[in-house]
Amino acid sequence: MEQELKLALERPTDLARLLSALPKPRGVIRQSNHYLICDEGRTSTAKVMVRLRVEERENETSACLTLKRRVRSSQGVFLSWELEEAMPLEHALPVIHEGLNLMKVEHPGTRWLAEELEISALRLQGCLINHRHVVDFDGYVLEIDQSEFPDGSIEAEIEVETDDPEGARAAVMKLTDREGIALFQQSLGKYTRYLKKGGQR
Repeated sequence: MEQELKLALERPTDLARLLSALPKPRGVIRQSNHYLICDEGRTSTAKVMVRLRVEERENETSACLTLKRRVRSSQGVFLSWELEEAMPLEHALPVIHEGLNLMKVEHPGTRWLAEELEISALRLQGCLINHRHVVDFDGYVLEIDQSEFPDGSIEAEIEVETDDPEGARAAVMKLTDREGIALFQQSLGKYTRYLKKGGQR
Protein backbone atom coordinates (compact mmCIF):
# COMPACT_ATOMS: atom_id res chain seq x y z
CA MET A 1 0.00 0.00 0.00
CA GLU A 2 1.07 3.58 -0.70
CA GLN A 3 0.09 6.38 1.70
CA GLU A 4 0.49 9.98 0.55
CA LEU A 5 -0.33 13.39 1.92
CA LYS A 6 -1.43 15.76 -0.84
CA LEU A 7 -1.68 19.50 -0.17
CA ALA A 8 -2.46 21.83 -3.07
CA LEU A 9 -1.49 25.48 -3.44
CA GLU A 10 -4.53 27.75 -3.63
CA ARG A 11 -2.49 30.01 -5.92
CA PRO A 12 -0.23 27.98 -8.22
CA THR A 13 1.74 31.18 -8.83
CA ASP A 14 3.06 30.80 -5.25
CA LEU A 15 5.14 27.83 -6.37
CA ALA A 16 8.31 29.83 -7.01
CA ARG A 17 8.06 31.42 -3.58
CA LEU A 18 7.57 28.02 -1.96
CA LEU A 19 10.62 26.58 -3.70
CA SER A 20 12.75 29.56 -2.71
CA ALA A 21 11.84 28.96 0.96
CA LEU A 22 12.90 25.29 0.84
CA PRO A 23 16.33 23.64 0.61
CA LYS A 24 17.78 23.08 -2.86
CA PRO A 25 16.01 20.17 -4.58
CA ARG A 26 17.86 16.88 -4.77
CA GLY A 27 16.21 16.35 -8.15
CA VAL A 28 14.15 18.13 -10.82
CA ILE A 29 12.18 15.81 -13.09
CA ARG A 30 9.95 16.29 -16.13
CA GLN A 31 7.31 13.56 -16.13
CA SER A 32 5.16 12.60 -19.12
CA ASN A 33 2.24 10.61 -17.72
CA HIS A 34 0.57 8.54 -20.44
CA TYR A 35 -2.72 6.99 -19.33
CA LEU A 36 -4.11 3.82 -20.89
CA ILE A 37 -7.53 2.14 -20.80
CA CYS A 38 -9.21 -0.89 -22.33
CA ASP A 39 -12.20 -0.37 -24.57
CA GLU A 40 -14.15 -3.12 -22.78
CA GLY A 41 -14.18 -0.91 -19.67
CA ARG A 42 -12.46 -3.42 -17.37
CA THR A 43 -9.91 -0.95 -16.03
CA SER A 44 -12.67 1.57 -15.31
CA THR A 45 -14.93 -1.02 -13.67
CA ALA A 46 -12.06 -2.22 -11.47
CA LYS A 47 -11.08 1.43 -10.77
CA VAL A 48 -7.49 0.67 -11.77
CA MET A 49 -5.45 3.50 -13.26
CA VAL A 50 -2.83 2.40 -15.80
CA ARG A 51 -0.01 4.89 -16.29
CA LEU A 52 3.12 4.65 -18.42
CA ARG A 53 5.47 7.39 -17.24
CA VAL A 54 8.61 8.73 -18.88
CA GLU A 55 10.90 10.70 -16.58
CA GLU A 56 13.57 13.08 -17.85
CA ARG A 57 16.29 14.12 -15.43
CA GLU A 58 19.39 16.15 -16.21
CA ASN A 59 21.41 13.22 -17.55
CA GLU A 60 18.93 10.37 -17.63
CA THR A 61 15.62 9.30 -19.17
CA SER A 62 13.69 6.35 -17.76
CA ALA A 63 10.23 4.80 -17.85
CA CYS A 64 7.98 2.92 -15.47
CA LEU A 65 4.54 1.32 -15.56
CA THR A 66 2.19 1.95 -12.64
CA LEU A 67 -1.13 0.35 -11.73
CA LYS A 68 -2.98 2.11 -8.93
CA ARG A 69 -6.33 1.73 -7.20
CA ARG A 70 -7.60 4.06 -4.49
CA VAL A 71 -8.52 2.41 -1.20
CA ARG A 72 -9.59 5.55 0.65
CA SER A 73 -8.83 9.23 1.08
CA SER A 74 -9.53 11.65 3.90
CA GLN A 75 -8.27 15.13 4.77
CA GLY A 76 -5.69 15.06 2.00
CA VAL A 77 -4.30 11.62 2.93
CA PHE A 78 -4.60 9.02 0.16
CA LEU A 79 -4.19 5.27 0.71
CA SER A 80 -3.79 3.29 -2.52
CA TRP A 81 -2.89 -0.15 -3.74
CA GLU A 82 -0.02 0.21 -6.20
CA LEU A 83 2.07 -1.94 -8.49
CA GLU A 84 4.97 0.01 -10.00
CA GLU A 85 7.97 -1.35 -11.89
CA ALA A 86 10.55 0.12 -14.23
CA MET A 87 10.16 -0.56 -17.95
CA PRO A 88 12.99 -0.35 -20.49
CA LEU A 89 12.67 2.67 -22.75
CA GLU A 90 12.92 0.46 -25.81
CA HIS A 91 9.66 -1.17 -24.68
CA ALA A 92 7.88 1.96 -23.46
CA LEU A 93 8.51 4.36 -26.33
CA PRO A 94 6.87 2.23 -29.07
CA VAL A 95 3.71 2.11 -26.95
CA ILE A 96 3.69 5.91 -26.70
CA HIS A 97 4.85 6.88 -30.19
CA GLU A 98 3.90 3.95 -32.43
CA GLY A 99 0.69 2.69 -30.87
CA LEU A 100 2.11 -0.66 -29.79
CA ASN A 101 -0.38 -2.55 -27.60
CA LEU A 102 1.09 -2.35 -24.09
CA MET A 103 -0.21 -5.86 -23.36
CA LYS A 104 2.32 -7.22 -25.87
CA VAL A 105 5.11 -6.09 -23.51
CA GLU A 106 6.28 -8.63 -20.94
CA HIS A 107 6.12 -6.87 -17.57
CA PRO A 108 4.78 -7.54 -14.03
CA GLY A 109 2.06 -4.94 -14.62
CA THR A 110 0.82 -6.44 -17.87
CA ARG A 111 0.88 -9.92 -16.31
CA TRP A 112 -1.32 -8.66 -13.46
CA LEU A 113 -3.75 -7.02 -15.91
CA ALA A 114 -3.98 -10.19 -17.98
CA GLU A 115 -4.41 -12.51 -15.00
CA GLU A 116 -6.62 -10.39 -12.74
CA LEU A 117 -8.71 -8.40 -15.24
CA GLU A 118 -8.38 -10.62 -18.35
CA ILE A 119 -7.22 -7.66 -20.42
CA SER A 120 -5.65 -8.35 -23.81
CA ALA A 121 -5.41 -4.83 -25.27
CA LEU A 122 -4.99 -1.29 -24.00
CA ARG A 123 -5.10 2.03 -25.84
CA LEU A 124 -3.59 5.38 -25.01
CA GLN A 125 -6.09 7.75 -23.44
CA GLY A 126 -3.95 10.87 -23.24
CA CYS A 127 -1.05 12.57 -21.50
CA LEU A 128 -0.46 14.87 -18.53
CA ILE A 129 2.85 16.72 -18.15
CA ASN A 130 4.20 17.20 -14.64
CA HIS A 131 7.30 19.04 -13.42
CA ARG A 132 8.51 17.66 -10.08
CA HIS A 133 10.98 19.06 -7.55
CA VAL A 134 12.15 16.50 -4.97
CA VAL A 135 13.16 18.21 -1.73
CA ASP A 136 14.42 16.87 1.60
CA PHE A 137 12.75 18.86 4.35
CA ASP A 138 12.49 18.34 8.10
CA GLY A 139 12.89 14.57 7.86
CA TYR A 140 10.43 14.15 4.96
CA VAL A 141 10.82 13.92 1.20
CA LEU A 142 8.58 16.46 -0.51
CA GLU A 143 7.53 15.98 -4.12
CA ILE A 144 6.46 19.41 -5.31
CA ASP A 145 4.51 19.18 -8.54
CA GLN A 146 3.40 21.62 -11.21
CA SER A 147 0.92 19.85 -13.50
CA GLU A 148 -0.30 20.96 -16.92
CA PHE A 149 -3.83 19.72 -17.68
CA PRO A 150 -5.45 19.25 -21.12
CA ASP A 151 -7.69 22.32 -20.70
CA GLY A 152 -4.61 24.52 -20.27
CA SER A 153 -4.93 24.95 -16.51
CA ILE A 154 -1.93 24.58 -14.22
CA GLU A 155 -2.00 23.27 -10.66
CA ALA A 156 0.69 23.00 -8.00
CA GLU A 157 0.74 20.65 -5.04
CA ILE A 158 2.97 19.07 -2.43
CA GLU A 159 2.99 15.28 -2.09
CA VAL A 160 4.63 13.38 0.76
CA GLU A 161 4.73 9.58 0.79
CA THR A 162 4.95 8.78 4.49
CA ASP A 163 3.72 6.68 7.40
CA ASP A 164 3.39 9.93 9.37
CA PRO A 165 1.09 12.17 7.33
CA GLU A 166 0.14 14.38 10.27
CA GLY A 167 3.77 15.05 11.13
CA ALA A 168 4.43 15.89 7.49
CA ARG A 169 1.36 18.15 7.39
CA ALA A 170 2.54 20.03 10.49
CA ALA A 171 6.05 20.51 9.08
CA VAL A 172 4.81 21.74 5.70
CA MET A 173 2.14 24.04 7.09
CA LYS A 174 4.55 25.63 9.57
CA LEU A 175 6.63 26.70 6.58
CA THR A 176 3.75 27.76 4.34
CA ASP A 177 2.01 29.69 7.14
CA ARG A 178 5.23 31.57 7.78
CA GLU A 179 5.57 32.38 4.08
CA GLY A 180 1.91 33.32 3.64
CA ILE A 181 1.27 30.51 1.14
CA ALA A 182 -2.30 29.19 1.30
CA LEU A 183 -2.86 25.42 0.96
CA PHE A 184 -5.90 23.19 0.79
CA GLN A 185 -6.33 19.45 1.27
CA GLN A 186 -6.42 17.69 -2.08
CA SER A 187 -9.48 15.49 -2.53
CA LEU A 188 -8.81 14.14 -6.05
CA GLY A 189 -5.82 12.36 -7.54
CA LYS A 190 -4.09 13.64 -10.67
CA TYR A 191 -5.81 11.12 -12.94
CA THR A 192 -9.30 12.09 -11.79
CA ARG A 193 -8.44 15.77 -12.23
CA TYR A 194 -7.01 14.96 -15.66
CA LEU A 195 -10.38 13.48 -16.69
CA LYS A 196 -12.31 16.41 -15.26
CA LYS A 197 -10.04 18.90 -17.03
CA GLY A 198 -10.45 17.72 -20.59
CA GLY A 199 -8.68 14.36 -20.62
CA GLN A 200 -9.84 11.93 -23.28
CA ARG A 201 -12.15 9.15 -22.11
